[in-house]
Amino acid sequence: MPQNSSERLAAYFPAAPIGSPAPPRRYTDTDIEEIAALLEDHEKQWSSVPRTYIVLRTIGHLDLLNKLIQLGFTDHCFPVKASVLPPRLQPSVRNAIVQAQSIIITKSLDLEKGEYGKHWHFAKGEPQPFKEHHQLQGIRTETSPPPPSVRE
Repeated sequence: MPQNSSERLAAYFPAAPIGSPAPPRRYTDTDIEEIAALLEDHEKQWSSVPRTYIVLRTIGHLDLLNKLIQLGFTDHCFPVKASVLPPRLQPSVRNAIVQAQSIIITKSLDLEKGEYGKHWHFAKGEPQPFKEHHQLQGIRTETSPPPPSVRE
C-alpha cells in the first residue's frame, strides 16, 4: 500500500502495460478531491486545479501546467473547446486536452455547467456534490411534520 503522498498520487495514474491500449480511467469527484489534497504537498497552486493536473498528466504534458495557470486557465474552464485554449499550445496538445477532458467531467461539474440542461438523478448512496447545511424553513420532507396551518 502506498505510504507517502507521491506514491499515493502515482497510484491514481498507473502506467498501462506496453502494447495494451488501456481505456482511460474516469475520475470521480472523490478522486479529484483526494488528488487536490495530495497536490498540496507538491505544488500548492496545483491543488487548486486538480482537473487540469489530471488531464495534463494523462496526456503527458504536465510541463504545461504552470504556464496554463499563469494564463488564467482554471478547472472552471472545463469543458473546453480547442478553439478557446491558448493559441500558444500546439494544435495536437489542444486536441489532446479536448479528447482527454471526459475523464474529469463528473456529475457535479456537469451540474454546475448545465450541459444541455439535463436533470440529474443520484442513486441512493451515491456521493452527492453538495453538503446539506440546514433545512430551509417551510420546506417539508417525507419525515418532517406538516406545518401548523395544515394540521387538523
